[in-house]
Amino acid sequence: MTRKTPLTAQEHADLGAALAAIRDELLRRSVQVANAYPKTAPQATHLDKAVKAVDSARCDLDNALARDHPDAFDTHTYYPDQEDRARVLAGPGLDVICGACRKPIGDGEGNLWVDLSAVNAAEQAQAEWERRYKADETLVTVTAAQLSELPDEVPWRSHHIDCDPQPGANAYAIPATELRTWAELLDWTAHLMEKPWLGLTDWDGLLRAVVGGKTRVVAR
Repeated sequence: MTRKTPLTAQEHADLGAALAAIRDELLRRSVQVANAYPKTAPQATHLDKAVKAVDSARCDLDNALARDHPDAFDTHTYYPDQEDRARVLAGPGLDVICGACRKPIGDGEGNLWVDLSAVNAAEQAQAEWERRYKADETLVTVTAAQLSELPDEVPWRSHHIDCDPQPGANAYAIPATELRTWAELLDWTAHLMEKPWLGLTDWDGLLRAVVGGKTRVVAR
């Protein structure tokens, strides 16, 4: 198995400010939705889960920073002051980079998209895996070999309309013009969390790569 390189201290600093700002915006939106719908309604519970998921990620990453960079550890990295959190949402903005020509996608020029046919195939493969292994009450643990049979995450892709390798694909597309700010990215994340198939895609990997990334959605 390939050993992955841990985040640098600077990458932790950038990610900490971004996650704190995203958490603040998610919480604000959660309160807004809770005031409009019952607390047990999916619209409210999904956002509440999103806030808790960000909190868990910050806690785990804070531990990783302490472990990997003890000399650079600072509790303010993942729990920054309010002005640092606000600065992230205010700017810099975001760009969507074409996966073919590697150039930014302008307004009306392209999309971030995922192939829904591939998602449907992954759903079927996931269901078959669960029927095979989870239905077996005698199975105490799942082996690495069995886990390797799970379907790969379906990738989100980004292309100019003229660069799109699958122009006729059954795609769920987000116009690049709707992903220009952290707040817009946050809104789309909250929306996508209502989709039962989101966990079969690599949206989480896309988010992790925004800061310091070079493809798909990147910070300027």
